[in-house]
Amino acid sequence: DFEKDLGPLIASRMLPVILVLMLFMGALYPAIDVTAGEKERGTLETLLVAPVRPLEVMAAKYLTVALIASLATCANLLAMGLTFAFGLQLDGKLTATLHFSVGQVLTMLVCLIPASFMVSGLALAIASLARSFKEAQSLMTPVSLLGTLPGMLALMPGVELNAGWALVPLLNVALLIKAVVLGAAQPLHVAVVVASICACSLGALKLSANAFSSEALRFGGTESWRELFGGKPRN
Repeated sequence: DFEKDLGPLIASRMLPVILVLMLFMGALYPAIDVTAGEKERGTLETLLVAPVRPLEVMAAKYLTVALIASLATCANLLAMGLTFAFGLQLDGKLTATLHFSVGQVLTMLVCLIPASFMVSGLALAIASLARSFKEAQSLMTPVSLLGTLPGMLALMPGVELNAGWALVPLLNVALLIKAVVLGAAQPLHVAVVVASICACSLGALKLSANAFSSEALRFGGTESWRELFGGKPRN
């Protein structure tokens, strides 16, 4: 019985941190490559003189990054599920095992996939401000650190998924993963988390659209922050 309870306990401490962090890692580098990387290689100018609108270019890049992030998220969830299914060896003879049900996996995916779209939009918007791959990496450092916070906060005593925390972006995802693993997720909280993440995804998409609707942002630098967050585009 002790080993049976140990699997969900260990998984509830590990999965929120790992899955949310890997969600960020799956989006950041593809976003850097299709924005700052193309500027550095000189291919973005060639792409924009093609008979397509800049927003169509942005949409293609956004969907590409979001697809990669979603696939990375699914791969990480599969890897962690298999790890616990086969058993995570601890000190001595203790083994932490956990078998996720189809419902648990689907519940986690229904929040992780929209979250990958949100993070992809945010990553694209920020990476678009950089002129080079190295500069984009510097801009993304705080974003990478942001990816560690939700999982760490979810481990704090007394922080459990409720109607209030379900509205906090990314922390709600980490808390939902924790609740799902422990079998404590409630349908209302799941619905609120998904609605909140989808709303944030639309906001992140708007940032990406701002980044590609202005020539200053397409080829400019970090001085264009104000324009990114709602200023009128200069074409």
